[in-house]
Amino acid sequence: MGGPRKLLFVKVIINSTLTKALVDLGVTHNFLSEKEAHRLKLSLVCTNNKIKAINSEA
Repeated sequence: MGGPRKLLFVKVIINSTLTKALVDLGVTHNFLSEKEAHRLKLSLVCTNNKIKAINSEA
C-alpha cells in the first residue's frame, strides 16, 4: 500500500477492430470517445442523461 496506483488496460476486439479498454471494477458508467465509437462502427444514441462528477474540476 501507499505506492502509486496503476490503471489496468486490456486489449479488446469490438466489431472485428482491436482497441484498448480500461478495467474498473467499481464503475457505474462506461465511457467511449465519439471518435473511437465511429472507428469501431458503433451506433450513437443521444440522451438527456446527466452524470455528476466527483473530485474533478468543473
